Amino acid sequence: MGVREYALKFTQLSKYAPTIVADSRARMSKFVSGVSEIVVKECRTTMLINEIDISRLMVHAEQFEDEKLKENSREAKRAKTGDDNFSHASSDGHGQPRFQQRCGKKHEGKCLVGMYGCFSCGKIGYKMRDCPMLMAKGREGKQVPSSRSGSNAPKQN
Repeated sequence: MGVREYALKFTQLSKYAPTIVADSRARMSKFVSGVSEIVVKECRTTMLINEIDISRLMVHAEQFEDEKLKENSREAKRAKTGDDNFSHASSDGHGQPRFQQRCGKKHEGKCLVGMYGCFSCGKIGYKMRDCPMLMAKGREGKQVPSSRSGSNAPKQN
């Protein structure tokens, strides 16, 4: 049951127990004892304010619960999409964020999750498919030896 429903039910039923909710502080304490665990601590802190009354406490608890539920929803969405795999806490000194990898996969060498730039040479400014070092290696491997240039030689893919 949400705070809104609980506050409504509390208000309706409190008239049947006038001795339990005799004064304002007792009424607020009784209200806080029945709210959800999400807002109990916030409500207890709010009760320390002298000017607070039961209606303000109920509104505050409802607003706080809404904020917490939205926050929990955002965190759940973030966990589903995997956005929390990186912590953007620091930078590498060149203005680029340094990511802490948490991919959980076993692989050799440095984990490249979240790395900017080329995965082959590590330079920033282009992707691996455009790496000049790989292109140079590819050209060397594609050169056809002259001994196979005859018409009977098998064609290479």
